[in-house]
Amino acid sequence: MVDSNRLKGHYHLPGLIIIVACLALPAISPKEIGWLVGFIPLPVFYILVWLGKTAGTVLVRNAVLLSGGAVLLFGSIPLFIFSLTLVPIGFVFFRAAQDKLSPVRTCLQGILLLGTACVLIWGLTGLLSHVNPYSTLVLTLSQGLEVQSQMFAAADLPAETLRELQFAVKELQALLPAILPAIVMSGILYTVWMNLALGNWLLRKKDPALIPWQEFNRWQLPDNLVWGVIIAGLALLFPAAPLKAVGLNMLIILWALYVLQGLAVLIFLLNRWSTPTIIQGIIYALIIMQGYGILLSIVGLIDVWVDFRKLNKKEDPRERVSKN
Repeated sequence: MVDSNRLKGHYHLPGLIIIVACLALPAISPKEIGWLVGFIPLPVFYILVWLGKTAGTVLVRNAVLLSGGAVLLFGSIPLFIFSLTLVPIGFVFFRAAQDKLSPVRTCLQGILLLGTACVLIWGLTGLLSHVNPYSTLVLTLSQGLEVQSQMFAAADLPAETLRELQFAVKELQALLPAILPAIVMSGILYTVWMNLALGNWLLRKKDPALIPWQEFNRWQLPDNLVWGVIIAGLALLFPAAPLKAVGLNMLIILWALYVLQGLAVLIFLLNRWSTPTIIQGIIYALIIMQGYGILLSIVGLIDVWVDFRKLNKKEDPRERVSKN
């Protein structure tokens, strides 16, 4: 799988620099570049596939040691420890690619790993600091919403629109303690998916033979996942508050999943219709800026029955992403 030329010279240095940057910079300058931590699995995955397990593991190990030294001198050790929890996800992706697991199963493994790591770190942090990390996160998010509400008030908005926005913020602040698990899980889900999708795209551009997965626009969720939506909706009908909270959290997580399937459908159709790249960019920008995620989730859900991409017409695994 690995050509000897890949192990020479300039293939090592760029990968080493990128991984060190992703690990060290968020811990050294969290306010300015803390977002980079979310991309740690991407270069790890790419390097492991491109260089192979042995050479790739050595490079990742060296990057961890170098970045650890830099953080000891200039950064935050706790933030660096959190960054390290994302490194194994790149190894999970690599192993899944070798075993030819489906993207859905690969994402699930990554989500379980990152979710477990977050729970352990938050639990340990709470024990050592004697501060409830759950309550702290709720407070932080609530303060962020309050800042957003103040920004709305300072903007030149019609009075009716301003009232509606501020009411929505207040409602969301009241719901935060109940829906925080779904918010956190959705963040973990999108972090894992983003790294897997980008890694798949980059490796396919380098050499399609390196990766067993189809392009993202052909990825598909299991059809039976729709039963989760039905069960979550039924849970909301019961008067018991705990059951309603479980149903609401399930719906939020499933909504996040079907947004991704809807996005895959949209990309597939735009490519099929030979839509110019600039028009595609405008459409994606509108979706992000206007918050049309709910429309994408509806498209993704309808795709279970309509099959916009006709993925179910062929059983050839080369033509269809496995839904296992």
